[in-house]
Formats: sequence, structure tokens, C-alpha cells
Amino acid sequence: MANNQVLSAGVDVVDIHNAYGYPATAMVFQAQNETLKVHTIYYPGANGGLFANAPNGSILFNTTAGAGHIEIKTGTLGAKDGAWAVLV
Repeated sequence: MANNQVLSAGVDVVDIHNAYGYPATAMVFQAQNETLKVHTIYYPGANGGLFANAPNGSILFNTTAGAGHIEIKTGTLGAKDGAWAVLV
């Protein structure tokens, strides 16, 4: 029988803005397993390098009215050295 894995919900309160240097106006959700972290970021403005410390694989939603877009941070999962690529 295969080893079945389930999602176990846990909530931690982390000052992610200070931990990663994000603007206080960004809304950030962090998902992680034992070895990897990724962020889903909602921010009302252009990236402009504000999220350079985001883990690779993170997604940024620019929520600026009329100019919003989606970016994903490319590169090796588990690192932070990737580049942001605009998807839409």
C-alpha cells in the first residue's frame, strides 16, 4: 500500500514583513513543507525589487487598478536567487 500523505493545517503568526523586508502594505501568505517555502503576495503597486528576498516559486499579484499583473519568481526551489517574470 502506498504511503498516503495528507495536508495538516497549522497556523503560525510570523512577522513576515520584517523577516523578508517586505512593505507593510503587502498581504503575504506563506506555504511551506519540511524543506521549502513559497509566498503568495498581494501588493498594490509595482514590484520594483521590493520582493527580492522572496523564495523562488513565489507568486506576486500586483493589485493596482487598471495596471495589475501577475509575476512568478523563477529559479531553483528552496533558494531566493531567482528573477521575477511577468506572466499576465
